[in-house]
Amino acid sequence: MANLRYVVYFLLLAGIMTLWPSGHGEAQLLPSDEDRLNRGEVIISFKEAPDTRVHEVKGEILFDAPAEMVWEVMTDYKEYARIFPDIHAVEVLPSKDETKRLHVTVKNIWPSPDYNYILAFAEDKPAWTITWKMEEGNLKSLYGSFSIEFFPKDPKKVKAIYVMARNQGWIVPTLNADLANRAIVIDRLLAVRKELRERKKALDEDKPSDIKPQWRKAIFWWEKDQEEPAQNKDDAKEGEATENKEGKPTDSGADKEEKPPSEDEGKDNK
Repeated sequence: MANLRYVVYFLLLAGIMTLWPSGHGEAQLLPSDEDRLNRGEVIISFKEAPDTRVHEVKGEILFDAPAEMVWEVMTDYKEYARIFPDIHAVEVLPSKDETKRLHVTVKNIWPSPDYNYILAFAEDKPAWTITWKMEEGNLKSLYGSFSIEFFPKDPKKVKAIYVMARNQGWIVPTLNADLANRAIVIDRLLAVRKELRERKKALDEDKPSDIKPQWRKAIFWWEKDQEEPAQNKDDAKEGEATENKEGKPTDSGADKEEKPPSEDEGKDNK
């Protein structure tokens, strides 16, 4: 029994040593949210939502783009079906006052019906915030927001925050609804990042190049063939310059012709 007790103590001690933090006795810290954002991750958190059984899902991400470009993507409502993978169709409806309205269709898992609803969007550009809420549709409730914050450590980047609470009704358990909403938030933020990269790439391709091509200093063989006839023409023009307008040679140099003496000159010579 004593030997067995020592074996048990040894195993417990070995287990504790394996769990002990390494590196000169210092505990290894988990990466901070800032480090995760710089690595391109989407940080997700949950919060209790008012007047609904589901939770608010909050997603944070860093975009390597100016705030104005991010705002243009998020307010390009007619392109939502192309930008976001879960949205099947979008119809821009007439606005009410300053509220933008969209009819959105989201594909659902067969044999469940697709989600169809009308969202009302309120834009607050000075605060870089967009909020939306479902006016009508076949969901129990739906609301959300999108905001942009400047990233002090890198002025070229901005932080985007996407919040959504979608309640599909009693037929979907709360845990399943929260996990589905989490996936939607992640997919939409990554879709915005992809759209920003494509738009930045298109802008870079449209910019004129400031680099002057050095290879134009060389003359290719086909360009030489084009220059030789031109040089021959110039030589021909220089040869014709010695002729007058009637086509007769000019009275210059050794090519001057001697005229035959006239009769009067002959008599005088005699």
